[in-house]
Amino acid sequence: MVMIYTTETCPKCKMLKKKMEAKNIDYTECNDIEVMDKLGFASVPWLRVDGEFMNFVQANNWIDNQEG
Repeated sequence: MVMIYTTETCPKCKMLKKKMEAKNIDYTECNDIEVMDKLGFASVPWLRVDGEFMNFVQANNWIDNQEG
């Protein structure tokens, strides 16, 4: 399961979502600021893949390495 923690105005989030869509990666969005605060996120985007959290750079690299 892939979850992206995002806000509607985040340009980096939009880029990651476009890249995932281009590679047909199914994902769910979390826009709940309270949830992100509890997880300790000071910024977005964050990606969670099978329980592993990735910051923007890590997420971008992960997406690039997926078959599409």
